[in-house]
Amino acid sequence: MIRETFIGKLIIEFITSIGLYILSFLLIIGYSYLLYISGHKFWPNQATGSLIIDQNKRIRGSYLIAQEYNSDKYFKGRRQANSQSKCNVALHSREIKNSLSVEYDTLLKPFDISLISSSSSNLDPYIMTRDAVLQAENIAKVRNIDLDIIKQIIRDNTIFANWPFFTLDIVNVTKLNSLLDEL
Repeated sequence: MIRETFIGKLIIEFITSIGLYILSFLLIIGYSYLLYISGHKFWPNQATGSLIIDQNKRIRGSYLIAQEYNSDKYFKGRRQANSQSKCNVALHSREIKNSLSVEYDTLLKPFDISLISSSSSNLDPYIMTRDAVLQAENIAKVRNIDLDIIKQIIRDNTIFANWPFFTLDIVNVTKLNSLLDEL
């Protein structure tokens, strides 16, 4: 008789623990599904990774990650640290200071220093709006597009970040280049 009650208690505890496990599993799945549905309902672009899809319905990348453009018909973003060996040198070294000053003096005199300094994460798709405007004339010539159209695209896609001590206006290079391809 003691054995039957002991086995009975074990069975009841087993069924209870299985029930709690199933309930926990359903709550986790239900919550995850709720987040998934609400994300796609209210933030469809962000929930799918902010993908760049071309006219042929192919995925070209994401607006959230910088891409390297080598053609003159595209806006140039910040340098990627892995594309140059100088980034392994400490920033206080003479070698990198001399290299940056030579590149600034010869290649990018009218541009901001942000275009010759590397993006530390290699993922930053943003540049200063003034850098995009400086590149616009060359892109208009190469693409044979009116300069005002390109400047309007830059203005329409400028993001203003207001922080307590300064204001920053930036533009997403990846987005600008995909909009240029749509023209």
